[in-house]
Amino acid sequence: MASDRLRGCSLAVIEGCLRAAADGPFFEDREFSLLHGVDRQEVRSTLATFKCAELDETAELAIHNSMGNLLGYPHGMADEIPNFVPGGMKAIQETFTIWLDNAPSRGR
Repeated sequence: MASDRLRGCSLAVIEGCLRAAADGPFFEDREFSLLHGVDRQEVRSTLATFKCAELDETAELAIHNSMGNLLGYPHGMADEIPNFVPGGMKAIQETFTIWLDNAPSRGR
């Protein structure tokens, strides 16, 4: 069963973000791991399993940073996002907000 962290999130948007990050033109190879905290193959592995497996730290990082970097990194390709993510930037922002709202409480 997929993680509770995904509850309420659009799985299609997360899938699109992971695919865009891993295989799209948005992030150069030399910067990828630094920006995402994981490498492209780890993002691809998360893409292949996130719907049916508990999310480990690597998967959470891949999902979080794929959405966050597509929203905030100055890749200058916002017009390309809908080719990967249904609903484009607005859908990413909505899903990212839900993702953040479902983050585990740290120290509370």
